[in-house]
Amino acid sequence: MKVSINSHNMSGIGESFPEHIKHTTNEAVDKYFKNRVISAKVRIAKTHKDQFSSSIVVFQRGRKHYLIKGDGNSDTPYAAFNVALCKMSKGLRRLKRKVTRH
Repeated sequence: MKVSINSHNMSGIGESFPEHIKHTTNEAVDKYFKNRVISAKVRIAKTHKDQFSSSIVVFQRGRKHYLIKGDGNSDTPYAAFNVALCKMSKGLRRLKRKVTRH
């Protein structure tokens, strides 16, 4: 799965944070839809109030195409990403349940 990461107003985020994003996003998606996701886009931004916001958008393919989103805000970029990841995982879980039951 291709994971693209966009960061805004964050200079020098290092190498470990993007690797963490790619690894955990792949784990969460593969748990529910292995080999059926086209791509994921992750956006991390620092807001004007020294808060961090994160959004994850996953495109899922199949007979129908689905779009799953997760957004999060927190004091640290890792926490903001983890909040968005939990919401995105919840959406994937609900979509998996919907697909298997119908």
